[in-house]
Amino acid sequence: MNLGLAERYFNLLYADIDGYRLSAAGKQHWGQTPPKELTYGEVNFASFPALLAAADAPPGGTFYDLGSGTGKAVILAALLGNFRRLVGIELIPELYQTAAAVREKFNQRLRPALPQSYPEPDINFRSGDIFTEDWSEADVIFVQATCFSENLLTQLTERCQQLKPGSRIISVTATLDAPFLTCFHTDKFALGWGLATVWYYVRN
Repeated sequence: MNLGLAERYFNLLYADIDGYRLSAAGKQHWGQTPPKELTYGEVNFASFPALLAAADAPPGGTFYDLGSGTGKAVILAALLGNFRRLVGIELIPELYQTAAAVREKFNQRLRPALPQSYPEPDINFRSGDIFTEDWSEADVIFVQATCFSENLLTQLTERCQQLKPGSRIISVTATLDAPFLTCFHTDKFALGWGLATVWYYVRN
């Protein structure tokens, strides 16, 4: 799909959604001091296509967003047509419910209008913890790990060992250190909260 059409669809789906407000409301479940790793961040349309393309992944695979928020990365990756299956995993109920509603809007309103040549993606969102959910089938992982503690980064890295060889991991801000991962690229991209360093790894 051309970028102009993808942007129009993307803006239509998210016109009335304030992920930052939803995140703030959702984090009240954790009391006055929610864990730092629940800090909310978004992708934006202007930079995400290039950010995703830099992973250099073969088309038609499976994309996972770990901590998917309102589903923007999943929906945008679906609109770009790079993947046959896309899954977002989100812990905060309010964000998960919003992403699920966007998926329904995509299926009911946009899918019938998509060009015939467009590969119809299988889009799913899960309510759960990325450290207990299974994402070993992924060909590409996207994770905004900026506010992860060292302990969580260690857990994330260990879970990446379950990925099949050739799988890509796109990590925002945080580096992953393991003998079974090779960093093949790094770059800076603008995200919803500012400029960030993005690290690209492949599972050996």
